[in-house]
Amino acid sequence: MNWVHMGLACRLEANADRFFVGLLGLTKSEVKTLPATVSDGLFGVAEDLPMINYVGERVHFEVFIDAKRERSNDSIIHACLMVEDRDNFLSRCDDCGVEIIRVPKGEHLLVFIRDYDGNLYEIKAA
Repeated sequence: MNWVHMGLACRLEANADRFFVGLLGLTKSEVKTLPATVSDGLFGVAEDLPMINYVGERVHFEVFIDAKRERSNDSIIHACLMVEDRDNFLSRCDDCGVEIIRVPKGEHLLVFIRDYDGNLYEIKAA
């Protein structure tokens, strides 16, 4: 089995661009619109939803823009990203105003970040 993509929602395209392009360094591609009939059937959102793909060498996020969406309050659902230099990455997160969550677990430190719309990501060092 292979992971194909992760679908997320953001309130503003600018938020998505800042996070996925500006911070994660992904390429923005394939901006499409999901018709209301499809978005209603799949997600219970009865309106056309812009859909943007952000891709990297081994990662792909499918981001739906929903201006009416509340900030995510999901406390468990998250994506896990492995980065080459976690300290440098977290410094960039701090510079970009991205929330960093650090929780000790035994001798290890679990690190998560929240994007501008509240989506949660675990950050592991390579």
